[in-house]
Amino acid sequence: MNTTTSTAGASRRPPRKWWQWVLMYPTLLVALLGSVPTALELVRAARLGVPFGDSAAAAAQHALWERNLECTRQGFTLVVNPHQVEVGALVCPSGDVLLRVRPPGGDPHYRWVSAEGLAASLARSGRGWLPVARADEAAAPAPPPAPVCQRWLDGRRLLRRIRTADGCIDEVIDSYTGQVLERRRVDCAAPCG
Repeated sequence: MNTTTSTAGASRRPPRKWWQWVLMYPTLLVALLGSVPTALELVRAARLGVPFGDSAAAAAQHALWERNLECTRQGFTLVVNPHQVEVGALVCPSGDVLLRVRPPGGDPHYRWVSAEGLAASLARSGRGWLPVARADEAAAPAPPPAPVCQRWLDGRRLLRRIRTADGCIDEVIDSYTGQVLERRRVDCAAPCG
């Protein structure tokens, strides 16, 4: 009788080795493996300084800045809507489009639209053509700011000097988020950066 009790007691002992835990509780392994992508995204988002879930989009924005840097030396085609929001677009030879939006009295924000992403979106929607976008008829075109110079400050920040009707402005742009980190008036003849 004593041997039966000791055998039953041995089968109730908790697992001691890691592989015993996996065999006893396979859902523990599944849960741990399922959390790996979430942990990786958390690390990538923190490293890039973007919200959780946005690291892939931020990296794509940075790659588009790098791929189209020469193209961004051109000026934007700008429109100011009746609410005084300035919207500009620059179409690059690659087919990628750089959008620039500046609210009244605020700093501009930049966002790339990739040609590949646009083509994939149109293919998913069943359209083989790009719909024509019309500006509001009451909108008045603004003279486009002309880039004077630009250069990378580091692997993330891009300095752009643009000439406006009021003089020159240096903008420091975060190439991952499109946010203007710094904007200041400068002498147009001063060295770039």
